[in-house]
Amino acid sequence: MLLSALMLVTVFTRPVIFQPLFFKTFYLSIPFFFYIVYIVLKNLRTHSSYAAMNLIGIAIVFVAFFNDFAIAGDWYDSGRFMLPAVGIYVFMHFVFMSKGFAQSIQETEELNAQLFTLNTSLDRRVQERTAQLNKLNEDLKELALTDGLTGIYNRHSFNEFMEKAFKKAQEKQLYLSVLMLDVDYFKKYNDHFGHVAGDELLKKLVKVVAIQLPQNSFFARYGGEEFVIVLPSMNYEEAYEIAESVRQAVAGARLDHPYSELDFVTYSIGVATMTKGEEFNSETELIDKADRKLYEAKQRGRNQIG
Repeated sequence: MLLSALMLVTVFTRPVIFQPLFFKTFYLSIPFFFYIVYIVLKNLRTHSSYAAMNLIGIAIVFVAFFNDFAIAGDWYDSGRFMLPAVGIYVFMHFVFMSKGFAQSIQETEELNAQLFTLNTSLDRRVQERTAQLNKLNEDLKELALTDGLTGIYNRHSFNEFMEKAFKKAQEKQLYLSVLMLDVDYFKKYNDHFGHVAGDELLKKLVKVVAIQLPQNSFFARYGGEEFVIVLPSMNYEEAYEIAESVRQAVAGARLDHPYSELDFVTYSIGVATMTKGEEFNSETELIDKADRKLYEAKQRGRNQIG
């Protein structure tokens, strides 16, 4: 506040007033100067280059200020340095600020580069995680649709496919054939060789059967040792030929079964076809008929087509 008052007096009064006032108040600037030096020295402890620059600049200004005061008091005659000293101090500030600005720009650019690298890494990780999640979703979907033991479609998938296939056949007046397959004497095989061997047998039979099926067929595990094949747009004669080729392929594999009448594994198959002459109210009725045909094949001695 004192300095502000002195500046106002200097600006708005005549030299005859502010010059004596200047000489009387000069000595007040000495403790103020030492106070500023004290503050700067404290800042120097933080190893701040800005504090060091301030200390040098303040020393230059004070020396010039004292020199001009001595000249004004006729202590000696020399050149006045106050204006150049202030100019040097301002220039030092300008250089330091320019250096700090350039350094801040460089730090900003480095931070931007680091941020870009982090964003790129993050994008890559997000893509990797998304791909992993998609793969997991596909795996989960596959697990939900397929039989865990044999790898073919499960009962749930069969029900969905059969419902759609039946509606399509009804609407467009198409053939739709269903084959029900059951392993003969499978319980005796399990009792003799164990459930692990029984599971291995089912996996082998699935491979044998799959080779015999046309491309548009739907092959699923119906339950236990019972399987089902859906043959869209295929009449009874064509479906029967497929069933016979499956039966022969399984018998021809000669998979050992000591409790079977033939000493090897065989299939019994039931065939049902929806035609224009035989209407079904639902897909369940068509499946039930194929199941009854399978039972008839079992009753006639197994290893047959009903």
